Amino acid sequence: MWMRYAVPLTFLVFLLIFLLFRRKKPAFSITCRVIACILLVWKIVEYIYTPLVPTELSHLSYLIIGVSLTFFIKPFYFGSGALGLISALGYMIGVILNPNIFLHNMSLPIVIRGIFTHGLLFFLSFYLLFYGFECKKRYMAFPIIVAAAALFMNWLQIEGYISIPYFNPNGKALVMILDGSLLSYVFDSYPTWAIYLTQGCIYVGFVLLLFLLNRLSYLASDYKKNHLV
Repeated sequence: MWMRYAVPLTFLVFLLIFLLFRRKKPAFSITCRVIACILLVWKIVEYIYTPLVPTELSHLSYLIIGVSLTFFIKPFYFGSGALGLISALGYMIGVILNPNIFLHNMSLPIVIRGIFTHGLLFFLSFYLLFYGFECKKRYMAFPIIVAAAALFMNWLQIEGYISIPYFNPNGKALVMILDGSLLSYVFDSYPTWAIYLTQGCIYVGFVLLLFLLNRLSYLASDYKKNHLV
């Protein structure tokens, strides 16, 4: 399917843009903040005036990244960047493994728009994580708490404790995490608790990896400021 090539190629283009223009300070930072602000307004309007309900991590990431950059909330930079990058990479992996989920449930314009907006999410996440912003250890709790809250909200909906208007569980990553089907092709014969534990360890491990990479990015940026002319 064409999506298997379109999504990685789009992400690669945004990565190259980040690498090529990241040294254009402060114009690059201003551009990223303007993009985040536009994306924030776009998504707020979309969530208000369409049946799309922000129950997925990517939906929440658009809002959190937009708020963080628009209002200069630096303690949220790492958490929003981690959520955005995990969402974007999860989207790309889902497209590569099973593009039919997207093509059968969405119209072509919505699919193309989703590829572009996830590309922006990928781009802004790289800016937040690897532009030299300092991250403290306690900031790692933010993406874990947000993900846990999103999972809990989806669980309440699935179990019937709440009713979210227009909620559609088909193809939702968080729903697939809750029912264990997300990793079923790998852990098909394993008990449910083992699948849950594996999924949690993967997520926390990835957040920790991003923290370490962020620290390296910050140290490298600090070294250049202090030692290079």
